[in-house]
Amino acid sequence: QKTKIEFFSDGQLTGEHFQKQFPKIRGKSLLTIDIASVQAALLKNPQILSATVERHFPDTLKITLRERAPIARAKLKIEGKTDTYLLSSDGVFFRSSHYKPAPNLPYITGIKINIQGSQIEPLEGAASLGEILNSFKDRFKDLNPLIASIDLNDWNFPATAKTSVAVKLRNNATLRFGYKDIQQQLDRLGEVVTLLKDEKDTLANKLVDLTYPDKVAIVGTR
Repeated sequence: QKTKIEFFSDGQLTGEHFQKQFPKIRGKSLLTIDIASVQAALLKNPQILSATVERHFPDTLKITLRERAPIARAKLKIEGKTDTYLLSSDGVFFRSSHYKPAPNLPYITGIKINIQGSQIEPLEGAASLGEILNSFKDRFKDLNPLIASIDLNDWNFPATAKTSVAVKLRNNATLRFGYKDIQQQLDRLGEVVTLLKDEKDTLANKLVDLTYPDKVAIVGTR
């Protein structure tokens, strides 16, 4: 009895992609499919964070994928070759011909990477970085398209009081965040945006430093 395929992914990969990777799987009976081998083959794609492969009797193979969602991209030189890598919120750098990033996905500058063999070690503090950048999509929709780059020159670990990231906007504004208490910093940014709006002003040409525990520093950059 031939196998039916039930495919789901929370990202960009499709059932058509699965069929191309496993063209003969429909012609097999459900019990003859080595689901561990299918799962292992799927996980070789760094775009895939997790993969579940299940038999649903009498004749259905269910595949469920969770994909890495890039928060930024970076041009990295590995073994003498420069390529554009995508950075996910779990700190993994990856390349994939099957992922089409958003046109406004920001680039990282000042990045410090560690390489073991030919593998790039995950970026420390990426979860905090992802929390900041993903919040722009949800809470600051007007600012999100203005993000020009992410400066990680001061994104140093083990963390110190000076560990920070600078989000640079296209209007010559810079927003500096610390690595912890992210939601508190985002709340303060919301207050700054509201205050400037009330004063008929904008973030343009300003450095907004949110890293202080009890205040926000705003400095003009003209």
